[in-house]
Amino acid sequence: VVGFLGIFMGGLTDKYGARLVLSICGLLAGIGYLLMSQINEFWQLYLFYGVLIGTGNSNFSALMSTIARLYVERRGLITGIVTVGVGIGSLLVPPLANQLMMAYDWRTSFVVIGIITLVVLILSAQFLQRYEIKAESFTQITEKSAIRTVALEAQALSFPRAIITRQFWIIFLMFFCLGFTVLTVQVHLVPYITDINISPSTAANILAAIGGSSILGRIVLGGLGDKFGNRSAFIIGFILIAVPILCLVFATEI
Repeated sequence: VVGFLGIFMGGLTDKYGARLVLSICGLLAGIGYLLMSQINEFWQLYLFYGVLIGTGNSNFSALMSTIARLYVERRGLITGIVTVGVGIGSLLVPPLANQLMMAYDWRTSFVVIGIITLVVLILSAQFLQRYEIKAESFTQITEKSAIRTVALEAQALSFPRAIITRQFWIIFLMFFCLGFTVLTVQVHLVPYITDINISPSTAANILAAIGGSSILGRIVLGGLGDKFGNRSAFIIGFILIAVPILCLVFATEI
């Protein structure tokens, strides 16, 4: 759901701006979390978590396109800094959710998370404005950067032409492999940890550690992309994913 609706949300962002898209996503995700507190049937899990919360999580294309419109110089580093928010959320939310469930129960925890989601996402979305990249808007930076911006815009492809290029589908397949491997491991990580007799609360902390380490990784790889090219950053990033996944096969201790 997240993947396919990301296309739709990206198109809405182009037409109406990120503020509307982020508001819709925040509303749907918040309602989804609130409804999760009331589930009694299996199909409700698919609908509330898979569809509603999944739709809410498809806001990434709106955020990334907004960053691309706003920044040209050091775009990789800026993108890394902005997406650090994902790492901070991954660092804070698992222990928070674990504490909520220990103090109350899972239904109450979903209500609290739903309210936080509604308030934070919808309110923060109101600060977004729509910006269009125009060559003349960069003339105040430096003459060199303005010339480079004009050159990049001259090479830009229309949507129909872009989706038939080899490079587009290579990047598509790269992100498919990234999502398939990382999310598959994360989904099965907590059950695996508990199967080797490590407590669920510790498992939640390991998920938080993933988010914490990604904070540094996003900034460093974003900066490397600006300096040495995004190809090098991709190669380093995929190596840093592949090697630990292979090592995880042999992991038996905390």
